[in-house]
Amino acid sequence: MPVNTVLAARLRKALLDHALTWARSQGYRQMIAVVGDCANVASVALHLRSGFTEIGTLKDIGFKHGRWLDTVLLQCQLGKGSCTLPDSPVPGR
Repeated sequence: MPVNTVLAARLRKALLDHALTWARSQGYRQMIAVVGDCANVASVALHLRSGFTEIGTLKDIGFKHGRWLDTVLLQCQLGKGSCTLPDSPVPGR
């Protein structure tokens, strides 16, 4: 694999790890990733390796370069995620 490709992959992983760490430090419960083309297997794989779970695919919702695109939805539970109740009441509930 060319050096630039390796560096780019490491940078993508580092950026995603930083985003996850920051979100956890801010008390976020979940992170959602939307991959705009199911053919982007590298992005889906990166998210799966980082603890995301694929939760669904939206079929043919985008059109680019003369073809319809599926969008992949992924979700990552942060901290205790949905295992705990919010610290304060949620407005409207």
